[in-house]
Amino acid sequence: MSWTDLHLIEQGIRKGSQSISIASGLIQSDVHHQLSPLLKDNIEHGQMQDVTVIIPTHRRVPIGLDAFVGQSKHVHVLLNGAVDIPHIPTVQVRLVSWKGHGRTRQEALQHVQTPYVFFTVDDAIPLASCLERLVREMETGRWDALVARQLPFPTADRYTKDQLASWTPHRETSYKVPQCDHVGTLYRTEVLQAHPIPDVPIAEDAWWSVGKNIGCVPSACIVHSHPRRTVALMKREYAIHKQLKMISADFAQTSTIGIRGFFRSTIHTTGEYGIKEGLRVTFQNLARLAAHKL
Repeated sequence: MSWTDLHLIEQGIRKGSQSISIASGLIQSDVHHQLSPLLKDNIEHGQMQDVTVIIPTHRRVPIGLDAFVGQSKHVHVLLNGAVDIPHIPTVQVRLVSWKGHGRTRQEALQHVQTPYVFFTVDDAIPLASCLERLVREMETGRWDALVARQLPFPTADRYTKDQLASWTPHRETSYKVPQCDHVGTLYRTEVLQAHPIPDVPIAEDAWWSVGKNIGCVPSACIVHSHPRRTVALMKREYAIHKQLKMISADFAQTSTIGIRGFFRSTIHTTGEYGIKEGLRVTFQNLARLAAHKL
């Protein structure tokens, strides 16, 4: 699989191309179906009136801003930094003080007038009809919240691709997942008003998910991944797992890692992905172990 070919595909995604060419060899080797969604119905069907997209940022113009504007007439950028956001008539830019992942998002609801709200991040790009497909599934009445299927950028490392494939796999119909993920989650606005996002510094999506029925719509795709840097991974893993430890016994049990699991994970990852990734996962698991044991 040529890195150059993957890089060209990624450029097309980042530029918002509605016609992406992918070699048949890449499609045949696409075991996780992470490239094939790029070939399906890449033409937008118009802006939705009933969804507000909320994107917090402190560091950049959201890379998916144009794509979200193409799907919704209501896009709110929560700006906590010195970033020059271009003027777009359907985009509201509001200067906010960062109050943690939970409270910052919940307070943004006071400016939402639509029946649905979609939380995302500044380094994610939705594929065509992502919001429309989420809303269509939400209107079945089966779910408390719906996550978009996460696809890695084509040049992402194999470990990242495999992890995302296990988190939101390719399937033909919607399916249940353990929790929301604010890379891309759709809620009914009235549900969030009745059941607010907890005021926590991180893992607010996991906290909110307790006792809720969360689904994934595999045809509603959002592209999001980034390089795995060891120190950043450890800090994030520790912070998240400190929260998961406090949520509930079920979350703590499924998210913790014991000594035996620690060594099994290191051996497996090193054998499957090489020494470099094995070391990253080892340090990541050390942070997780510390979060649950200290």
